[in-house]
This record gives sequence, C-alpha cells and structure tokens, in this order.
Amino acid sequence: MEIKKRIIGMKPIQIVPIILEANPHILELNFVIYKPIRNLSENFRIEDNLYHNFYDTILELNKKEILEGGLTKMISKLKKDEVIGLTSKVLLRGDLPRHLPLMDFNSKPSNNNLHEIKRFLRKAGQKRGVILQSQRSYHYYGLRVCDDTEWNKFLGYSLLYGCDERYIGHTLIADYATLRMTAGGIRKEAPKVVALI
Repeated sequence: MEIKKRIIGMKPIQIVPIILEANPHILELNFVIYKPIRNLSENFRIEDNLYHNFYDTILELNKKEILEGGLTKMISKLKKDEVIGLTSKVLLRGDLPRHLPLMDFNSKPSNNNLHEIKRFLRKAGQKRGVILQSQRSYHYYGLRVCDDTEWNKFLGYSLLYGCDERYIGHTLIADYATLRMTAGGIRKEAPKVVALI
C-alpha cells in the first residue's frame, strides 16, 4: 500500500527510474522530442488521415545517464512548444532489442473507464504497470519488458479492445510506441499516475 501511495500522482519522468529498477537488465531507453499536434478527434481534416510524424531524432540514454539527470537536462532544454516522449524500444544486455508495453487509450477519464482499462490490461497479460491520466484519456506504461511476440500480442489485444487505432497504426509504422512525458505546446499538462496494475 505504501508503494501505491508513493506512485499515485507521479509524472512520467518520475516513472522512468521505476522502469529501470524493475528491469535491471535494461542498458538504455529511447526518447523523442516533438511538437504535439491536434489529432483527428480535435478537428483535423480528412486528408490528414494518413499523416505520420517521423521523428528526426531518437535520443538514446543509457541507465547511468538517466539516473544522473540526463533526462532532466534534456527536458530543461525543450522549447515551449516541444515535448519529450518515451519510446517502447529498449536495449538489454547482450544488445537485445525489446519493448516496454506502452499504450494510449481512447477512453475519456472516468472511474468506470479506468476500471475497464485495468480489467483489460490484466486479461491482456499485463501484471505490472502504471496507468496515467492525460488531458483527454489514459496512458499505460508496462513495467515488464517484452519480446517481439509478446509485443505483437499486446498490440493485437489492444486493437481488439478498442484502444486508439491511430496510435497503434503509428506504432506499427514506426516499429515502436511513444508516449508523451511532459507538457508543451497544445498539451498543457503532463500525464500523471492514477492507478497501478
């Protein structure tokens, strides 16, 4: 219960050390810096349906750099309209690429939707993770690294459940998922942890 009290209300930057602690075999995490744009549900035109943001730079930070404040330094250098996102790609000892299960849900914040998301995540095999509330929905950060087969199953289950299809489409195109960690531009608040799995 003490751990739950400590984690509820945390922002994503505070979750990163917990991810590293839960997965001591992670050598590095990847981050992207980008300018958030409105999505289709926020009045985009139909011709924008196939837009995909290819990030110019994927920033790789090793565990030591992260724990010594490298991520905080990167965030302090962001422009007002930029945010930083954590990607699902991780590198393990032995140069093994893996994924963190990350997901953006298409559910407006409510107690009922949060309960259903927790039920879905458990049914989809997620045993450890955090659910964060963003401005418009929920994000999920799994705390257990998965291989390609588990990653693909998680994406498949997420599609079947009705998660954000466009988010999953972008994930498949890029070969990694990304979740926003900070506030910036049109996203005025950083997501915060509201539940644990």
